[in-house]
Amino acid sequence: MPASVCQSCAREDEPLHPVKRVYVQPEAWDAEPKITVVDEIEWWCVVCLDHYPHEPAPEALSSGGSPDPGGAPDEGDYTNKPGTPPPRTA
Repeated sequence: MPASVCQSCAREDEPLHPVKRVYVQPEAWDAEPKITVVDEIEWWCVVCLDHYPHEPAPEALSSGGSPDPGGAPDEGDYTNKPGTPPPRTA
């Protein structure tokens, strides 16, 4: 069952959107750059969508998941939302 609070910052009473968390390791002298996308779907508020790397997870909406009635839009495409980066490939 999807959360009723943001699973990134614990903000309550905000519309939530399904995402997959992305961990970004920048290049360093002893490490190659690395991007890891977590398979688990989390529900985030708009503030977290604007601040943290993630990939949209619209498949959560098509399976009937919604954090609360009217909480997530039904278009299922988050790639055109302001502040949402395009999906990353590893």
